[in-house]
Amino acid sequence: MDEFQGNARYRIIAKLGTGGMGTVYEAQDRVRGIRVALKAMAPRNAQSVGRFKREFRVVADLHHPNLVQLYDLACDEDSGVWYYTMDLVDGTDLASLLIGGHEVASGLSTQTEPGGRDNWQVVVDDKGREPRGVRSTLQLSQRAPSPTDVLDPNPEAHAATIMAPVVPGEDPRPGPACDLTLLYNCLSQILDALEFLHTQGIVHRDLKPENVLVGRQGDVRLLDFGIVKDTNLEHATGSAGHVIGTVPYLSPEQASGKEVGASSDLYSLGCLLFELVTGAVPFDGAAVRVLLMHQTMPAPSVATLVRDVPSELTDIIDRLLAKRPEARPSINEIRNLLGLSSRHERRPEREAASLFVGREAELARMHKALGSAASGGLSLVFVAGESGSGKTALAEALVADAVRDGFMVFRGRCYEREV
Repeated sequence: MDEFQGNARYRIIAKLGTGGMGTVYEAQDRVRGIRVALKAMAPRNAQSVGRFKREFRVVADLHHPNLVQLYDLACDEDSGVWYYTMDLVDGTDLASLLIGGHEVASGLSTQTEPGGRDNWQVVVDDKGREPRGVRSTLQLSQRAPSPTDVLDPNPEAHAATIMAPVVPGEDPRPGPACDLTLLYNCLSQILDALEFLHTQGIVHRDLKPENVLVGRQGDVRLLDFGIVKDTNLEHATGSAGHVIGTVPYLSPEQASGKEVGASSDLYSLGCLLFELVTGAVPFDGAAVRVLLMHQTMPAPSVATLVRDVPSELTDIIDRLLAKRPEARPSINEIRNLLGLSSRHERRPEREAASLFVGREAELARMHKALGSAASGGLSLVFVAGESGSGKTALAEALVADAVRDGFMVFRGRCYEREV
């Protein structure tokens, strides 16, 4: 895409990085008087614009210390470029900090440069091949590969292709690839972020070291929500039968194009921890081969690859990499076994908002208007009140009653931060 030059409100300071979905810049917000990260979408089609908007909308309503805060979504009038702004994190990605030995650097990108680790974001076609020119682009495949119909129709040739995973070396490492104290500190905060997302019905679907930024004070932020799945919505981005995500960190169910839940993120967390401790991902090689390994091959045990790793940590990683979602440990199990604690009080905002208590008089008036509509009349109802007074709960209670009584309900929403 052409470089976004900024506009009357945002002055571009520097390009931070480029990924398959667009480019991230450091920018000066002239209205707020602060520096922000600005993500400009690579122009494609209406579907891409829809996904870009949804990425913003899903996360803009979520507020948590371990999530990047989003500000505004807009389309530049002159260039037609869609973009949104968010926190500019003063930090570096998890792998660079823990494995690369890098100091936490200022203004690190929320994306990686082409040719880097984001090269793993690939698409496979319906014959299991990797199309040329898309290795740095995250897209949807035509169909997920399965062990029975890709690579080679000859079972023996196929079996030979699914080789043992690449490991750090024949002899075990003398010790972990990263500082375990730092790892535990970061892991505690990653668990907090995932627990919060899962409580809200959100599955991240692209958890990997590049999407975890560590600030100068050791604070962790989870970012890049371009392919999240909102389980509260009937139609989430990405459909069954398609593979979407970053190949070395895909859960078996994600790699096979099946529906995914919160446990899919926990498998990805296992891949992330495996890499940080051993210095290598559990499965390596060509993209299609790795997709099949996730589905069919047990991951090597960390205990056989690295010496002097606490047994409780190797056990957790092994269990997180279980093929069956129900066999993976819960977030609370991980905390208990590793002696970690949550740093933040759990606040199930969406669940709390869905509870309807009181307001019977107001609901009765709305039912009267609904009855008028049922008789062929036109009724328009405005619900006003302070934030937190129960407007959404009141509306949801009416909608639930209307659906039960056979009404067809259309939903809409005004996104106040979209320019």
